[in-house]
Amino acid sequence: MKNGRPNTVSFLRAIKLCVLLLCSPKKFMKLEEEEEASRKSGEQNESIGRREHPTIVVRRAFYTSACLVFASAVLGYTLGRFCFACASSTVPTIWAQIVGTCLLLWGTLFIRGWEIQTHGGVTLTEKVNQWIYRCLCCVGTFILIFSIACPQCQPPPVVANPAVERNAPKAHPFKHLPPMQLNLAVH
Repeated sequence: MKNGRPNTVSFLRAIKLCVLLLCSPKKFMKLEEEEEASRKSGEQNESIGRREHPTIVVRRAFYTSACLVFASAVLGYTLGRFCFACASSTVPTIWAQIVGTCLLLWGTLFIRGWEIQTHGGVTLTEKVNQWIYRCLCCVGTFILIFSIACPQCQPPPVVANPAVERNAPKAHPFKHLPPMQLNLAVH
């Protein structure tokens, strides 16, 4: 990690680091100390003047997050349309909506900011914090849109002949009740 910018990390290594942070914090702290020592030695060898301008960083983050949201939405909608095309029950979609909403809320409540922020913002803890937050939000968005797309795919009810349905006599709404005895005697 040079010049305050984090090195790129492969997807599998990012998953490994997230699992280490959550399951084995001591191993993670040791790895973070090694990474910090490596970063500090690299900063001494590089000039600080080659940092990206903050507007470039914000712009990149804006478009990257827009792409993640769009990809989550498209994937969720596409799979929702095809996976539950013949589903007769809305129970799975209701649970998917609940799970998706919970993941979005979890990601929002989970993220740590000032509590763990360093001057450069490039420690492993900060990176893993961002990865877990983004994962929870993207998966929550995917599941929520997936569940919204499912009910649209259910086939409409089958009507044999719509004209006959419209002209059929309506059942009396109180037919299932016993007849009332009216006492009309005059006293």
